[in-house]
Amino acid sequence: MATKKPKVVTRRKVETVRERADKEQAKKDKKPRTRKVAGAASKPVKGASKVLKKEYNPIKLPETKVTKHLTKSRSWIPPYFKKSWAELKQVTWPTMRMAANLTVAVIIFSVVLALFVRLIDYGFEKLFREVIL
Repeated sequence: MATKKPKVVTRRKVETVRERADKEQAKKDKKPRTRKVAGAASKPVKGASKVLKKEYNPIKLPETKVTKHLTKSRSWIPPYFKKSWAELKQVTWPTMRMAANLTVAVIIFSVVLALFVRLIDYGFEKLFREVIL
């Protein structure tokens, strides 16, 4: 007769809220692989941007009232482009769903406005034909 092995019941440890929160935080802190690749690719760009941000003096002369404009330090990137880039970084782009909703709203508004203008045009045409002719 074969002996029966006792069935071993293992219970999974119940995870506490704090442990779950710590796990989530660890996931957020871990850099995704794409970030690592993007970080490695951006190193040469950062080096170039450091060079472009530096100011230089085109002509080295003793500083006097006459030569003040010539000896003024200049930047490689014109201020217009710096300000434009800063402004562009502040833009919040709409999501795909929001863009689709806004597109539908513009199409509906255009159709309604076209119908309204057509109705007004038809009314004026009738009015002028009756009154003037």
